[in-house]
Amino acid sequence: MKFAGHTMGTPGVGVFEAIDLVASAGMDGIEFRVAADGVINDIDFTPEFGARILDHAKKAGLEICAIDPYYQDFLCRREENVTGMKRAIDMAACIECPLVRIRAGSDVPEGMAPAQARAALAETLREIGDYALAKQVIGGVETHAGTLCCASAETLDVIERADHPAIRVILDWAFIYQANQDTVETCFERLGPYIVHVHAKDYAGCTPDYRLGRNCTLGEGDLGWDKVIRKLVEIGYTGYISDEYEKYWKSDLPEAEIWFPKSLAAMQRLVAAARKEE
Repeated sequence: MKFAGHTMGTPGVGVFEAIDLVASAGMDGIEFRVAADGVINDIDFTPEFGARILDHAKKAGLEICAIDPYYQDFLCRREENVTGMKRAIDMAACIECPLVRIRAGSDVPEGMAPAQARAALAETLREIGDYALAKQVIGGVETHAGTLCCASAETLDVIERADHPAIRVILDWAFIYQANQDTVETCFERLGPYIVHVHAKDYAGCTPDYRLGRNCTLGEGDLGWDKVIRKLVEIGYTGYISDEYEKYWKSDLPEAEIWFPKSLAAMQRLVAAARKEE
């Protein structure tokens, strides 16, 4: 397995500085938050800028492992959001990034049943998948709260309906835990074959009704990351575990240069422990 730092953890830092910061922590890769206030933005991105980013990352010894745009309203504003996803895929191809995060639907037309919504979403994902495949990029549907793909059963339903080789799953275990519809075992039974990327975050002091507590490094919290990592080892997962550090949303958290080295050590310990148990 490989380890990445997410630029959600580096608010107010430019893309080149973020690359240097993540590299100095010892990570293998970097994941970019793509937004108007992110380190990169698909709206004003140019191939020339992309070449500079790619060159800087390679010199720093980092892979650009994923980019995270925020297009998601594929049912009520389909054309606009599909166009945005295609623009993000173009950007990913330019910077040799193999994976683009997909937030799988938020707004559902009034009167549309959940199964109908997932079917419509799957049709849209096939179009996105066709475009991504032609660019040698994968679209990763993130298991994310507030979307049509949070718990494993609904995510699997969408993935199977889409039935596309370029549409896979980004596992965000924290949101699956929070939804309280899955065990680690049921999650991996359903989604294991489709997981291409993992977003990592842990919380201590979670409440009995599954409200998340304070941020902590992986394995020190209540989410059972030791079991998740063991399952990743069992299925032969070799992709990235990306520390989706929430500094952007929580300004009182420690600075990334303090957090990322501790986080990397914690992730490495969990993987090493899981491999010993195999």
